[in-house]
Order: sequence, then C-alpha cells, then structure tokens
Amino acid sequence: MARCPRVGGDGSLEAMPRTRLRTALTLPGLCAAVLLLGSCGDGADPEPTPAATSTTAAGADASTTGTPRPTRAPDDYGDAPLLEGYVLKVSPEYATKVTQASTRTPFPDRPGGLCAEVSFEGLPENAQWFRVAINGVEVTQELTWVVPRRDAPTEGKLCYAPTTGLPLGRIEAAIVVQNPTNPSEASRQVAQWQFDVVQ
Repeated sequence: MARCPRVGGDGSLEAMPRTRLRTALTLPGLCAAVLLLGSCGDGADPEPTPAATSTTAAGADASTTGTPRPTRAPDDYGDAPLLEGYVLKVSPEYATKVTQASTRTPFPDRPGGLCAEVSFEGLPENAQWFRVAINGVEVTQELTWVVPRRDAPTEGKLCYAPTTGLPLGRIEAAIVVQNPTNPSEASRQVAQWQFDVVQ
C-alpha cells in the first residue's frame, strides 16, 4: 500500500497509509454534512423563529452572551505558520490565492511553485534537515535548492517547482525541520499553512 507522510504529534513527518489519509480527510466532511442536513428539518416551522435579539445582561460581554457562535467559513485557512528560527518566509503566503500559471517553473534556474527561505544556523547537514509535504504527499526528493554560496552556507531557498505548476484547489503545505540522522528526535520546527491555486 502506498504511504503518505503526515505531521505527527511530535512534529515529525510520519508515514500514513493513503486509505487512512483519505478517511481522515473525508470523515470530518461527512460529519459536517450530517450535521448540516440534520439541521435542515422536514418542513416549515409551525411557529416562525423570532428575529435575533440581544439577550445580553447589563455589563455582560456581547461576544459570548446571546449571540450565536460563528461557524467555520469555507475559506478558513487554519492557523498561520510560525515563521522564525529555520523557516523564515514561505511563498505562496498563508491564506492567499495564486494563479496556477504563477506557480509554473519553465526555467529551472528560476524555480517557482512552493518556496521557502530558510536558515541553516546550527544544522550541520544543511538542506538534509528540511522535509516538505504538499497535500499529504512528501516531495522532499523533488526540491530545488538555491544557495548563495557552497562553502558553509547559512541560508538558502528551497522550492518544489513542478514544470506544470501546483494543482488547482486548496493546497496544504508543511515544512518540517527534522534531524536526518535521528528521525525519532523531536522536530526543531514545523511550518504548516494553506493557500489556494486558481485558474
């Protein structure tokens, strides 16, 4: 069975069976659909629902009393990535919409796609510490690296740069800074974020 990586509880990329990944991604959607359909009812209410009114007591916080909780919007991108330490900047940025054409790499010496500016400070094996996954599939072996100098570099840029560009739709990206000689060691940094690729 093919295996996909996922970010584990300790921040490491772990192998996960594809079927389990699909189940993990579709189960929350199924639950949301059941809740949504279950709340639709089976016809008109015998009594109309009164208009929303404030039931806030004097001095109470209106954000928690008498107001419905907001539901997750379809464009909710989750939490923004923490960009400090080793992963300093990502592109496309968190919660943005980019065209597929802008993620193409027609010239290998100018990679596009998904990129990150990184620091090698304290990482003796440099690029070997960085693992990347896109939509649950590890693409580390397909990265292009741009390093300003070969002798003891302190920084670099990694790119997953497919010639045809990133796939259309919501992209879930993860960069894990993990010891290449001891994968069971806790990760030094995990940067996860989402963005959309549109036509």
